[in-house]
Amino acid sequence: MKLVRRRRAVEDIDEHAAFIAERNPRAAYRFLDEVEQAFDVLLRHPGIGSPRLDHIVSGLRAWPVSGFESYVILYFIAHGAVQVVRIVHAARDLEELLKGPWEEGPRS
Repeated sequence: MKLVRRRRAVEDIDEHAAFIAERNPRAAYRFLDEVEQAFDVLLRHPGIGSPRLDHIVSGLRAWPVSGFESYVILYFIAHGAVQVVRIVHAARDLEELLKGPWEEGPRS
C-alpha cells in the first residue's frame, strides 16, 4: 500500500499550517508532524477511517488528525493506495465542500 497526496490535500495542509502558525508557530509544526503520523496510521490500517461521508461521495473515509481533531483527513482506498484528497476543518459544510469532480491527478 502506498500513500498518494492529491494536489488539493497538499494545499490544504499548507493553508492550515499557515493559519495555525499565525497564532502559534510551534503548534503549526506539531500539526504538520501529526498529519504525517496520521498518514502512517492510514497506511498501516487503511480501513480505520469512518465511512460517515460515504453518502456524499461514495467510498470517502474520514480520519481526524491527533491533537488537532477539528481537522479531518478525507481519503479513498483505491488502486492499492490511500489517496488523500482533502484535509478539512470539521466545522466546514462538508456536503458543499465535497461537491465537484474527483478526477484530479495524484501527487505523491
